Amino acid sequence: MSATAVLEYLRQLENGCATRTPGSMLEGLASSLEATEIGLGAADGSVAEVIYSTRPNVGAPTWRNNPDLLQRVRSAWSADLHSDDHQSWIVSMVGEPGAQARLAWACRAGKDAWTDADRTLWMVAAQAVARWLHRRNGDAAIVAQRLEQAAHVTGRLTHDFGNYLTGIMGFTELSLSQTALDSTLHRYLQEVLDSAKQGAAWIHRLHGFCRRGDATCWPTQLATVLAQEEARLRALGMLGIRWQTTLPRDLPLVGIETGALQAALSEIIANARDATKDQGTILITARERDIAIDGSADLLGGIRPGRHVELAITDDGPGMPADLRARLFREIFFSTKPRHRGLGLLVVYGIMQRYRGGVAIEPGPDGKGTCVKLCLPVATTTGPALSTQAPHVLLMHPDAMISGSMRELLEARGCRVSVASTPQAALTACRAKGSDIVLVITDLLMPQLAGLDLARKVLEHHPSMSFIFLLAQSSFHGLREEDLFKRFELLRWPMEPATLMRAIQTALARANRS
Repeated sequence: MSATAVLEYLRQLENGCATRTPGSMLEGLASSLEATEIGLGAADGSVAEVIYSTRPNVGAPTWRNNPDLLQRVRSAWSADLHSDDHQSWIVSMVGEPGAQARLAWACRAGKDAWTDADRTLWMVAAQAVARWLHRRNGDAAIVAQRLEQAAHVTGRLTHDFGNYLTGIMGFTELSLSQTALDSTLHRYLQEVLDSAKQGAAWIHRLHGFCRRGDATCWPTQLATVLAQEEARLRALGMLGIRWQTTLPRDLPLVGIETGALQAALSEIIANARDATKDQGTILITARERDIAIDGSADLLGGIRPGRHVELAITDDGPGMPADLRARLFREIFFSTKPRHRGLGLLVVYGIMQRYRGGVAIEPGPDGKGTCVKLCLPVATTTGPALSTQAPHVLLMHPDAMISGSMRELLEARGCRVSVASTPQAALTACRAKGSDIVLVITDLLMPQLAGLDLARKVLEHHPSMSFIFLLAQSSFHGLREEDLFKRFELLRWPMEPATLMRAIQTALARANRS
């Protein structure tokens, strides 16, 4: 281990390392210390954060469960060694300006890997890391406060401007209907309407930045959303862009509404296309990431501790200097592109704030291009266990993303699932498979054959079959269907997965009694 190299990294830490990303900074320090892991934790061991590790999805460190070790390091600013059969920890007490003392640790592979000579060097390094992270946390808090203040003011303004534009568009459309198509007045009015619609689209994007409040949402399959986004870009004629997606097969569902995730991706990919001039590569990767209570210093948004999916969108464009990158969120509506207002990333921030995610912008690999990282919370999919063994459930929903995520949830609970994309296909499946299907989950309002009509036709031949109806609208009128709604569940969309699981359990129990 080179003490000179470690001290050089400590100097860069104290200077703010403006030209280096947090990940590369810690990677370099860990390399000099020959450490496989660096982390910080509360002095009582209640919270631990792995801030750098060569091992993906690392678990809680073993020393957290060692009361004797915690008692030793809690009482003095010193470094203590702790080994197990596979690795050796060096743990010390560190202080932060304006904060309580904390534990800092570094890990090496192999039993008794650290020596007494390493203790002093690690104590100095741990203190520098703690001070650096404390400073970065403070900077992030200031940026977040400014963004929230801007969102509050902008939200009030957009509400008023939205009302004005609604009146302009309404009366302009009324005037257009009363003018001759080939008249000059009609052409002028059409220009007014087109401009008002552009303004309304701008206001709609601003709402994405300003909107707040916890959102109830159905989980989203990340792979499906990315596939649809690629298809959308191909349809727009994205001939010069190379789209590369690398996703693990076992990625969990994410807790963000599909439309919101699509809006965030659209803004990020639009920036990537501008950077590459539609002639480069967009690389998309994802991995699971555990965010501890102090693990979100590099992320802006409403992120909370817990399991997340980190989605990285990287382009191979010219990239952005560190000083300009630092201004992206610190200066509201800052943009490096002419005739742009910097709204795209603010929209992404607003969406991450609302859905408890996080966003960070870093240089791409080897400092080339730009990488935008979204940390999306893993969806909470807990619910009651299904009482029957491998029930056969038919899903009928026109939205493939919703039916796909619903299928994943049900199959994880042991159900056999069939999917129909149209009411006619659902009716054919029910007639062909007969009593093998015990439950049908269907959207209530569909073209050609509504969910209630589908239920009546199926019940004529299979009266014991059970149904669950989904309704996206806040209300509906003119339907006198008390008999079916007394027999079967009607669930308002969107909803939490646990709500659906409880309804399915009730429906299956009802089918078994029949």
